[in-house]
Amino acid sequence: MNTFLVILFGIALLVLIAWMIKVNNDEKSRLEDKLNNDYPVREKHQEDADPEDLKSD
Repeated sequence: MNTFLVILFGIALLVLIAWMIKVNNDEKSRLEDKLNNDYPVREKHQEDADPEDLKSD
């Protein structure tokens, strides 16, 4: 009887660890996507001068 409970507890512990790893990887992916999309991008306006045109010969 004691061995059965230890085996059952071990299986439950392995399932819990596997579930925690899966959830952690999902949250890591969402965090990386959020941080990659959070960076402010400065858009070039039409009236801005092109740096290539400002170079002197």
